[in-house]
Amino acid sequence: MPAATRTYLDTGVLIAAWMGNHPVGAKSRALLDSTGRVYIHSFFLELELFPKPIFNKFYNEIEFYRAALGGFERVTITQTGLEKMALKIAGKYGLAAMDAIHIAAAIEGKAEEFITTEKSGKPICRVTEISVTSLWA
Repeated sequence: MPAATRTYLDTGVLIAAWMGNHPVGAKSRALLDSTGRVYIHSFFLELELFPKPIFNKFYNEIEFYRAALGGFERVTITQTGLEKMALKIAGKYGLAAMDAIHIAAAIEGKAEEFITTEKSGKPICRVTEISVTSLWA
């Protein structure tokens, strides 16, 4: 039996899975239900995902994210290495800060693929250090 693929999901994938009417929501939910993958995440995913639903007291949304992340492996980040890698990747591809941090965390967590809801023409989809897949493809 082949080893499970280590996969880092971008924040948008989890948000789309929560939202019933998002254009790639069904693909996002199917990913969360799929087998053959080990999902990993970092503190940065949590930092981007939780503040608004916590502030707005959207308890069902919070529980959805907690349940999803409960099945994920949390990556321990070495801050210095991550900072250098994120800055290098951001400059190389013109990434926004948080996208660069997520890519660096995925690489540091030894993910084999990074799945995003960004459209294929966006800078994050040009990254070559890790396989990047857009759900819009």
